Amino acid sequence: MRSTFGTRIGFLLALIGSAVGLGNIWKFPYLAGQNGGGYFVLFYLICIFLVAIPLLIAEMSVGKGSNQPPNLALLEITGSKLMGWLGWIPFVTCWIIMSFYSVISGWVLCYLIQSTFALLGYEVNLASYFATLNASPWELLAYHLAIMVINMLILLKGIKNGIERFCLFMMPILGLILIGLFYFAYAKGDMSKSIEFMFAFRGSEFHVDDIRTALGHAFFSIGIGFGIALTYGAYLKKEVPIVRSAIWVGLCDTLIALAMGVVIFSFTEKFGVSPAAGPTLIFDVLPNIFKLMPGGTIVSFLFYLAVFIACLTSSISVMEVMIFTLCGERQESHRTRATIISTVLIALLGVVTVLSMNLWSHIKWWRGTPFDNLDYISSNILLPFFGMLTAIVFVCALFRDPIYQGFIERERLWLPYLKKVLIFLSIPVMTIVLISLALPNELFQRLLRLFS
Repeated sequence: MRSTFGTRIGFLLALIGSAVGLGNIWKFPYLAGQNGGGYFVLFYLICIFLVAIPLLIAEMSVGKGSNQPPNLALLEITGSKLMGWLGWIPFVTCWIIMSFYSVISGWVLCYLIQSTFALLGYEVNLASYFATLNASPWELLAYHLAIMVINMLILLKGIKNGIERFCLFMMPILGLILIGLFYFAYAKGDMSKSIEFMFAFRGSEFHVDDIRTALGHAFFSIGIGFGIALTYGAYLKKEVPIVRSAIWVGLCDTLIALAMGVVIFSFTEKFGVSPAAGPTLIFDVLPNIFKLMPGGTIVSFLFYLAVFIACLTSSISVMEVMIFTLCGERQESHRTRATIISTVLIALLGVVTVLSMNLWSHIKWWRGTPFDNLDYISSNILLPFFGMLTAIVFVCALFRDPIYQGFIERERLWLPYLKKVLIFLSIPVMTIVLISLALPNELFQRLLRLFS
């Protein structure tokens, strides 16, 4: 018998936890900082509610209706062996993404440990620690493996006793920490300038390419194309509504991203630091700010604890896609074996990212280092492709079983409108994104100048 979530709130917190990860706390603030703030936020919100949420509904309904992992779900709905093989894309995508996500999560674990020592009164200098950490392959590898072991221990307990129980406990703690950080940002930062930076429209800073960046991050943040919504949908009880659940996930994901942006920019504006620092914003820039701030050791500890919780709630969801796919129809009997296999595969591929930070940093081809290429292939090709594929399957099989049966009675009235949104908005946008990402950047920029 297939495992299910014990409660609706457990399912919602697990799905929200999968969305609320490094994409919100780490990536969104630095992308907003690099791309001018207000206009980026506007297009991000448009992409979330008009494109990403309809795609999330489509993916979740395929899982709930079929009650199968991605490969078997597409095979059952379409009857095509080719579609069944394409259903392995989420497995490959999650494998690649987890291989570097676990390394980045290892950075967070390291900073959390160091912040804990600082809180206890030990002398710690996080402000100059990032370069030292990345220069040591053995230290990076140790933190990477520690993250994998923590994830494995949670996932071995299954859906109800592992993922659901962990998210039921940790997500409220994350919420309380974010409220605390918001208070510190108000009391010790410059929140008025932060809000102005986030939401003020400055035409001189707007670039057409920012729309593509906002759209790509909306997909990454809410989890389109990972197969997470499809997987969790398969664990969902029949009476739980899909549409309302997807809207709640989109709202919570967006609110947390905006809140973290306001918090981080309150600190950067107060201490005169550029908000466009890039990917190293929370590892290189914020430690310097925390060092200067009154009560900075407490804020530092709370901040990295929040990021660490977000890392775990999202990474266990990504790994669950791999486990569910390996288990197939015999979930309970094969779960332990599938969990161990997934952990070993990710741990091995993660060595590539570890070495890309130091010993292999001189190796450059196509998009950059081996880590840069893994990131590009998974985030910019595989994710949007499977998101579009799922949407097409959903549209073609919407009014047939098993997808139609996945929706509760009152939701079915909205299905014709959802179908139109997917056909005329979501799928065309996904197609444009895929084409633009496939083009060399120089050619894409030339086309932008031609049509702007």
